[in-house]
Amino acid sequence: MLDHDREMASRLALEIHIIQTSMDDLSMLDDASFDLIEQPESTCYVPSLELVYPEVARVLVADGLYISQHKQPSSLQADTGPTGRGYELVEPYYRAGPLPAAGGRHREPGTLEFLHRWEELLGRLCRCGFSIEDVVEPLHARDDVDGLIRSPQPVRRDLRAG
Repeated sequence: MLDHDREMASRLALEIHIIQTSMDDLSMLDDASFDLIEQPESTCYVPSLELVYPEVARVLVADGLYISQHKQPSSLQADTGPTGRGYELVEPYYRAGPLPAAGGRHREPGTLEFLHRWEELLGRLCRCGFSIEDVVEPLHARDDVDGLIRSPQPVRRDLRAG
């Protein structure tokens, strides 16, 4: 991913500083050092969000913008292929530990993924002082769309630090 970031920055003639770390340990960054944090769909790769959001809140300036994307819990609960009844939920909503290895339209093969409930995804943000301004969902129900949905408007959850 970092190589992709370097390549894209070069193509767009952007100067960037890349740091490789875990999203739940941003200790090398100063408090209130970012006006904007954009986090692509990645929280499903950490077992807990308990440290992620406080770290983001710490490095974001007051009234900064945090744009965060997440996999819906139901996407991680669903079977990897549709049946005659659509995508059936095969994983419990209340679960601990990583999900079984899978692939398919809503899961990434070869990765370790964790299901986070809405209470963790959105509720924990509020408890860390963020205000949720918007929640947008991509339309994954269309059978004629293969892979990642690209919409005219970016899919995002805009959050302001308080």
